[in-house]
Amino acid sequence: MTELIQELKIRARLRHKSLLAGDHHVFRRLRKRFPHEQEFRLKHSLHLVAYESGFADWPMALRYLQGRSNNPADAGSFWYSTACMTILNHWFADYEEASAFLEDNAMHFLVPYKRQFVVVDRNYMLLIGCNGCETAGRGVNLVTDYGSPLWQQFAAQRIGLT
Repeated sequence: MTELIQELKIRARLRHKSLLAGDHHVFRRLRKRFPHEQEFRLKHSLHLVAYESGFADWPMALRYLQGRSNNPADAGSFWYSTACMTILNHWFADYEEASAFLEDNAMHFLVPYKRQFVVVDRNYMLLIGCNGCETAGRGVNLVTDYGSPLWQQFAAQRIGLT
């Protein structure tokens, strides 16, 4: 899981170097996220990269991507993209309902979204960058599979490591 964190750190360093080189696009994104800061440091770029990856902040991204979270809400919107807005998905406020729905719908995926749960199909997973979403005839539960090799595979694809 350290490769997930390393990737975000590399992106933050690159973003920070761009800022120091005068990239106004990065400056505007940082200014929008941190309107009262006078000087931007690497820590601000870390927070921005985490935020743009679907997390509230850098500590939340660390906790979730290192597999140390015991709260599905720490996933934030990591498993979501606005590209998926046109796809009909099954949204649940209750995990047990979402899990039961997944059992009846093989070849689907249960993903956390903030404090909710969504059961999605293969097209959704492809839109968020998870290309290796062929399953062995069973639904994939990214809540109960959290931290597993399968979860790590999907998280790496989501971040764009593969």
